[in-house]
Amino acid sequence: MSSIFGFMGKVLIEDDLIDAMLPWNRFYGGDGEGTYKNGNIALGCCVQELSDKHRQEYPILHEGHSCAVIDAVIYNRDELLGRCDCDYDASDAELLFKLVMQLGFSCLAEVNGDFAGAVYDENKKSLTLFRDHMGIRPLFYYEDSNTVAFSTDLRGLFAHPDVRGKVDDEWIYRTVAGFDADTLDNTPYENVKCVTPAHFIEISFGKNSVEHKASRYWKLGQKKIKLSSKEEYCARLRTLVEDSVRRRLGAVSGIVGAELSGGLDSGVIDILISRFGREAVFFSWSLDPNELDMAEGDERKVIADICKQENITCNYMHLESDCTEKAAKSMERVGLSIPNDGSMDLRFVLPASSNTYTLLHGSFYVREHGAKVMFTGHGGDEGISHRSSSYEMFHHHEYYRYFRHLWSVTRKKHRVVRTLKKGVRGIVTSNREKKKEYTNWYASPELLNIDFAYGYLDKKQRSMQFDYDPVAYIENGGSRNRLENMALLGAYCGVRYIAPFMDFRVMDFAVSIPRYLYINGGTKRYIYREAFKDIMPKSLYELNIKEVTSFSNLKNEVKANWFEEYTRRKREIIDSLDRDYWKKYLDFAAIDKLYSSGEPTDEEYTKEMRWLKALLKCALAQNVINRAKMVNV
Repeated sequence: MSSIFGFMGKVLIEDDLIDAMLPWNRFYGGDGEGTYKNGNIALGCCVQELSDKHRQEYPILHEGHSCAVIDAVIYNRDELLGRCDCDYDASDAELLFKLVMQLGFSCLAEVNGDFAGAVYDENKKSLTLFRDHMGIRPLFYYEDSNTVAFSTDLRGLFAHPDVRGKVDDEWIYRTVAGFDADTLDNTPYENVKCVTPAHFIEISFGKNSVEHKASRYWKLGQKKIKLSSKEEYCARLRTLVEDSVRRRLGAVSGIVGAELSGGLDSGVIDILISRFGREAVFFSWSLDPNELDMAEGDERKVIADICKQENITCNYMHLESDCTEKAAKSMERVGLSIPNDGSMDLRFVLPASSNTYTLLHGSFYVREHGAKVMFTGHGGDEGISHRSSSYEMFHHHEYYRYFRHLWSVTRKKHRVVRTLKKGVRGIVTSNREKKKEYTNWYASPELLNIDFAYGYLDKKQRSMQFDYDPVAYIENGGSRNRLENMALLGAYCGVRYIAPFMDFRVMDFAVSIPRYLYINGGTKRYIYREAFKDIMPKSLYELNIKEVTSFSNLKNEVKANWFEEYTRRKREIIDSLDRDYWKKYLDFAAIDKLYSSGEPTDEEYTKEMRWLKALLKCALAQNVINRAKMVNV
């Protein structure tokens, strides 16, 4: 779980600037680190070894007139070794460096792995940044006319004194108004971007500006795969998923961790891990059944069936689970100082994208039990198992299959007329509903300064494409947030997340499967269920709705001091906002009423929670700029 960081300046750089970026990147690797400075370039890398077979001796890589830092776990080493001149025992980072040096950056299309890298060419005075097909590994960069900086950890950029931080106006509008603020490459900040997945970017300095050339080496859904029957699609999907899991198990040494949610995606991956004979620690975010009774549709019932079938044990969260102190010690260990009190997200300077803090519980647990990786089912919903809608068939021009599906679920009396009416009505309704601008649950446009918001009212926002166009959903950044959360929060625990469903070969095949095979009568995710039917317990195969977190039975257990804690949290968020900075964007008259409001009714509480979530994201974006430079002395 290496991290990489560095910068290139227009003039000679000071020696200690690279060291300022180091602490934020130390989270990602504890098995070695190194920095390199030469003229106007500085590079750094913190290494964590995941395999005992191919260890990385040197964090900074050199060949000819080029030097590099690379974060990589490669899953098709043997194939790549046949494509370049490289020692068999070379680390994954060294192999990838040799490959791009000998074949060029376009050869990244052939690499099955999770990777990000930076290569500096001394002759051309250029820096090339690159990232894996699906964006598993994060890589952020900043550029202006004098400085280019990059970092695995977003906060590492703002630790550099020459990186100027300003929250982006459009990001503020979209976040508070409730439109999805994440694309594949944007961030909350001006001049700061993500390297777009499946791209490499060559950056150099011109006379008066930075020159930037981005090239794409792969595109999801371009490779059309046509087979002759449902059985062939099932068999190919099964083969690819099994191969993906097997390759990833082979790339890491020792015990592995695995999320076991009781859902179709993690369930299949965990069953495969068990059947491939790998020692694993299984963990669920659900509460221990000994502490909380089962709810109707409880996922723990499915988990119990999986565990019984595979003779494995699942470990659960506990009612009093709290990872705050463990995370604080992680920060102190890498050289970062934090306040003694306050909420975790502000104390730990978490980016505005951070939202799945339960990841810490599983990550810490499996790390404490010897695992450096955590297998996850992320990517299933997005493309592999895919939660389809009937409209998806029409959207993809499968018109016959669309009406045939409706025929199969329509009552026999006046069936032809009913089917036609239902089909036309579905098309009209779906075109209206699915393609309208999508707003999330914390949309709070009433908190925006009206003069600021007015400038964006005519700007068209995106629709939610999740259940009818998986390629567009992914290409628009739909899977990005969870990937960044896994990388960041896993790093606090020394754990790297492994996502077999995000293997670009698996995803590419899945999005090429005819859409009608994902829905059969009332059964959604049909082709996926059929592909793995013989290894699923009946409860998993028939699963439609689950109680995701198993907290249903806690709904009446309200802490006596809840309002006191709620008020503290509310005021902490509002007090953290710099009013001079935010008055251009936010309506502080409304915010002040929220600040001093009394105990809310249920309806008021729902509204206040929306407002606080939107304000928290603004506070987190500001907090990163203000506090990323903090280092223990």
